[in-house]
Amino acid sequence: MQPGKILVSHHEDAYLIKLVGDVRVTLCTSLNNYIEAIFKDGHVSEVVTDMMDTDAVDSTTLGLLAKLALYCEEHYGIKPTVFCNDESIYQILTVMGLDEIFNIIQGPHEDDDGYEELS
Repeated sequence: MQPGKILVSHHEDAYLIKLVGDVRVTLCTSLNNYIEAIFKDGHVSEVVTDMMDTDAVDSTTLGLLAKLALYCEEHYGIKPTVFCNDESIYQILTVMGLDEIFNIIQGPHEDDDGYEELS
């Protein structure tokens, strides 16, 4: 399992978050700060979380993603999308009910070379 990292990208009114490897609580302060920056933007049309290269996520990470989805629905009227191809991660997302607040797609997302790593 590769060490976790979080990559982000912002294009016009769209935000992209890519979770790579084993994403744990140690990365959540940076993720929370990025989510708070999204909340400060008054014009968000799309939020995508790419979990295609995710090996594992902990409950803190999933809680932050849920916080993001709930805020987006309430304040922007949008339902964020998650791309996930790992069956066990997909099952975790659905068992936790995250499929009710995210559009979950079990397939690839076009990779964007414009990601920056959160630190």
